[in-house]
Amino acid sequence: MSRESNGDRQLGHVRAHFDQSAEAWSDLYKSPTSANDIVLQNRLAVALELLSKYLPSGSQVLDVGCGPGIDAIGLARNGYEVKCVDISPQMVQLSKKNFADCGVMHREGDFVVGDFMETPFGREQFDGILALGFLEYQTDELAVIGRFRDLLRPAGTLIMSGPIKRSLSTLFGATLFICGQQGRKSLTINRYSVSRMRRLLALSGFEMKDYVRHGFASFPLVEKKFGLMGGLCLHGFLSKVSRFVPIQAFSNDIVVAAVKI
Repeated sequence: MSRESNGDRQLGHVRAHFDQSAEAWSDLYKSPTSANDIVLQNRLAVALELLSKYLPSGSQVLDVGCGPGIDAIGLARNGYEVKCVDISPQMVQLSKKNFADCGVMHREGDFVVGDFMETPFGREQFDGILALGFLEYQTDELAVIGRFRDLLRPAGTLIMSGPIKRSLSTLFGATLFICGQQGRKSLTINRYSVSRMRRLLALSGFEMKDYVRHGFASFPLVEKKFGLMGGLCLHGFLSKVSRFVPIQAFSNDIVVAAVKI
């Protein structure tokens, strides 16, 4: 009997986590309860703006790791033809429900459950790919980005995000660990800088065209003491400071736009 690989174990953990938390992920976009929820909403807005900059309405877009479908609904409302894939059956079911509840037209075949690397999409099938909050969970990043490239038509657009390696929240978390107040374990196994994103994309046959670093959140002690408003105030303050002081490199996430070459 062969041993289960690290990739298989990670895949199983990711599937189980998102099956169990599907409703919570859907709710956070509708009724945010933390500054981190606001940052995730902002990530979607940034991604849609970047996509519209490089890919015209009416193009065919694959939403990889679609979750509860909120990102895909945004794509559809912006005029894109959307297909969705997620490893979590519960997420895909919730995605279909959210599409129906929002009155967004869709077909059953627009939703696929399964491991993205094994899904039956055709070579050069899509004009664009949206992959938010996806690459950070993958054990073989180059293989995943390579599959993005295979599925994209010539000069196709990839919009992808990842958590920043040296974010203020990560440094804050490290301080908590040292102080013996470690928070919940994360499934995230990869973190990024602009240079690392650019290098991964170049090795996979993409040219990075644009990027946005955004968000200052995930400070649990602040929100525990001062509630949601405390987290939002800190997020707002740091966001304003970032306009004048170069602290964007320490924000939560990076969203990149790349083109297949």
